[in-house]
Amino acid sequence: MSPESRTGSGLGPRPKRTRVLTGGAVASLALVMLGLANPALAAAPAHGTIDDVILSASDRCYYTYDDLASLVASGGDRDKCKGKTGATGPRGATGATGATGATGATGATGATGSTGATGATGAPGTGGCVDIDSYATSGAKEFSAALLPDGTTWVGQRPHDGLVDPDGDGIVFEPTGDYSWENLSDNEGYDAIVAEVPCAVSFTAQGNTAFVKVLTLAGTVWETEGRVNSGAGLAPFDWDDDWDILDDQPGTVLNFLSDKAIKGVPQVAKYVND
Repeated sequence: MSPESRTGSGLGPRPKRTRVLTGGAVASLALVMLGLANPALAAAPAHGTIDDVILSASDRCYYTYDDLASLVASGGDRDKCKGKTGATGPRGATGATGATGATGATGATGATGSTGATGATGAPGTGGCVDIDSYATSGAKEFSAALLPDGTTWVGQRPHDGLVDPDGDGIVFEPTGDYSWENLSDNEGYDAIVAEVPCAVSFTAQGNTAFVKVLTLAGTVWETEGRVNSGAGLAPFDWDDDWDILDDQPGTVLNFLSDKAIKGVPQVAKYVND
């Protein structure tokens, strides 16, 4: 038999025309080259031969001898029939909000802030001192002068039993009525006393003439004059005179009742004589 008439082997020299290896033919040839073929596999009929299909220039899903040899040698996947990667799909809808997490632990206490600026000094007060003085000109009457915390000065009187014992209990000079009061802060000149802060008061009387005096924290003494009945009657009781500063002041009192009112402790009066 001449060489020309011999049947060509699938594992012989590379054909002049490249032909496709399809289906089982590719798989069988790969197994033979890898040394994995067995008699059963070798006896299985092939799905096609090299001569079945002539390659088309536009067919990209084919294997040549070189392709097959390269595929077997690398052990990789070189499937030429894989298409190009498609375009990225549209973004999916936003998922539902997850459940709220547990509350975290309480943080450490922050550092103490700096001290704020000192506030402005408040306006001077108009009072704060309180005082009272009483005097009886006879057994039939009692007079009193009072300085209240709001800085106002009042004068009042009330009747007594005249040193008799009308109820027989053995006690004389008992009140037989209530006090009646007049506000001396409405008299002319008292605004100047308020400016100096009144802090003490006194009452004195002789006959039908009486005086109420006020000592201020400025150390000055002011007085007003009234007309009273030293006997049993309640009239007259007139207090319409202006407040006047005494012409002869006893001296300037320095930090006397002022310190006493603020600190609440007795103080020794300090005088500066003219």
